[in-house]
Amino acid sequence: MDCVASLDRRRPVRPKAIDTAFLFTVTGTVLGSIGTVLTTLVDRARMAAMVRDALSRSGEPYTEADVLAMIGPFRIAGAITIAAGAGMLVLLAVKVRAGRNWARLLLAVLVLVGVFDFAGAVAAEGAALVLIWHLAAVAFGVAAVVYLFRAESSTYFARRRESR
Repeated sequence: MDCVASLDRRRPVRPKAIDTAFLFTVTGTVLGSIGTVLTTLVDRARMAAMVRDALSRSGEPYTEADVLAMIGPFRIAGAITIAAGAGMLVLLAVKVRAGRNWARLLLAVLVLVGVFDFAGAVAAEGAALVLIWHLAAVAFGVAAVVYLFRAESSTYFARRRESR
């Protein structure tokens, strides 16, 4: 009898859908990060426009020399932000893979926000080529969420909760 009770308490087997969702999440995160680096941090004109916008919002007068001097620090801050965001998404994917339902729900919310952000960018910029990176990241994110809410995935999350 003790053997049967211990078998019921063991960790459930993770379905292939969870592993697929993990790979989609990581792939989307990598593509989105690369795209953001290429379309923002590498593009000097776009960085200068971002610096001008930030300096204008400060209300203080500035010169073009100030803008050029701030491009480097803006790139560093952008790179740190991209790395931190990507790291958090990968950590979230790891938690999803470990069967944490809160991580599955948070990932679904973040993907939904990404979909709305992408739709807003398309509405503002049109079908700009720079958005192709964002489209790839959103598509992988949506695919991951679809896999995370399949029947076998939901069963896995429920059994993981029961096994704790």
